[in-house]
Amino acid sequence: MRVLKVAVLPLNAGEGTKPQIGRQISAFVADQLRSNTEADIQSVSFLTQVDQDGVQRTAFVNISDGLIEAGQLKDLFDQSGVDLSMDGTVKETEKGYELTVRYTHKDNIEGGEVVVHDFAVAETFSVITTLIKKLASEAKIGLPELLSGEKMEFGTDNAEVFLKFLEGYDALNYIQQANGLVAREFNPEGALNTLLEAIEGDKEFEGPYQVLVGLCRACTAYQIGNFETIEKSLLKATEIEPNDFGGFYALAELYQAANQVPKAIDYFEKAAQLNPEDPAILNRLGNAQAQMNMFVNAERNFKKAIELEGPEKPSMDFLAGVLSATGRNHEIPALWKDIIDKDSQNANAHAKYAVSLIQTVRKKTASEPSKPVSKSWKITS
Repeated sequence: MRVLKVAVLPLNAGEGTKPQIGRQISAFVADQLRSNTEADIQSVSFLTQVDQDGVQRTAFVNISDGLIEAGQLKDLFDQSGVDLSMDGTVKETEKGYELTVRYTHKDNIEGGEVVVHDFAVAETFSVITTLIKKLASEAKIGLPELLSGEKMEFGTDNAEVFLKFLEGYDALNYIQQANGLVAREFNPEGALNTLLEAIEGDKEFEGPYQVLVGLCRACTAYQIGNFETIEKSLLKATEIEPNDFGGFYALAELYQAANQVPKAIDYFEKAAQLNPEDPAILNRLGNAQAQMNMFVNAERNFKKAIELEGPEKPSMDFLAGVLSATGRNHEIPALWKDIIDKDSQNANAHAKYAVSLIQTVRKKTASEPSKPVSKSWKITS
């Protein structure tokens, strides 16, 4: 029995309903099947390009408040080569939500099966489990025990918290899909507040905290939102989760990006204390310290990082920079030689060792006083 190739489309949001919920419920269903089976499941996003001040930016589109027209589905099947699609709508109700979900096979585009789920928020997990099993059945996908039981693991038993998590994750997913070129009107503040509510709603559920940290890091990297909002969110998150290094690391990145390097050093140090075996944190700490001419501290942290790093030893270049800045170029070749002695196949170390030898010779030659040149004359008859 051939497993079908599937496309999962966002659930179009009805009037007054957050489109983030529709996008992420369908994406979650697709991700669970894709991650836990070998099936070919494609998540489709409705995106458009908008020109803002001469820059092409990406925006999500809620293309309808109803089911997609059959002609559009035919285009999907023709262009993607899928055998089955899942699409639908989501609408908030007094009870909770109403999902209208359609399963369409390529040989019967006009006759897709439509299933309506009218449910309270507390029943969200049961409905999502039903969607996963129904899509797997339509696509002839065999389910592992993780997905085939009566109850799936969602990371939390609080459905309201889970929906807030999905809503917040939508913002991070948007930034990632847009490669940072989000529409100018996009503001991450709402998503950050929703994620904080989810964190406080279930402190055992790791998802909202991890997404909030990731969202703040993405906003810092792409300069999205404003400094105060991101700082406030991270400070609150570290109050709630004081034993996780991620929030402190994200704060350090934020302060470094804002040229508040002393604060960045403080938070890189806190992150390193909580996760001392991560060479990347020590590397970032050493770089921040080098910015402030704290070369002794930077050298110490680069050396710690090198001990923990794999064969490429990315912190060696930064350590070499510190040694060069403090007039100790003659020490650099021995460091690369030590790496070669431990890993003779390390081509990068061989190349860096050769370069360091050349540079050392040049500096030594340049520092030596010039000597008079003696000439010997040969007398010929």
